[in-house]
Amino acid sequence: MKKVLILQSRPEDEASDNELDSFLKFGELKEDEIRRIRMEQGDIPKIDLDNYSSIIVGGGPYNVSDKKEKKDDKQKEAEAFLSDLMKEVEEKDFPFLGACYGLGLLNNYCGGIVSKEKYSENLEATEITLT
Repeated sequence: MKKVLILQSRPEDEASDNELDSFLKFGELKEDEIRRIRMEQGDIPKIDLDNYSSIIVGGGPYNVSDKKEKKDDKQKEAEAFLSDLMKEVEEKDFPFLGACYGLGLLNNYCGGIVSKEKYSENLEATEITLT
């Protein structure tokens, strides 16, 4: 069975691990069914989509709407890698799930606009009440 490729960019270990746990739980996946790559750590390896069943791109501090001069070298490297990967995802009609930053990436790739100007929200926890 081919693995699910999970791409993350969260620099905080606890946040990254919690995100991964959520992907595993709600995706009904086991650790041996995934390959996790934390793009903010080290070099990003070459990816052959033929080795995977699908891709999940998680969240983190990266934001596709940030101006280039505000992006650090790791974000620029990750975005160049992801841009090439998205072209291949589209060409092969490859299964892709974007969560948080991954959704912004997908929207941006498809020509949408991700903007803080019109629909900006404060970064905070949302209170949820069960009724």
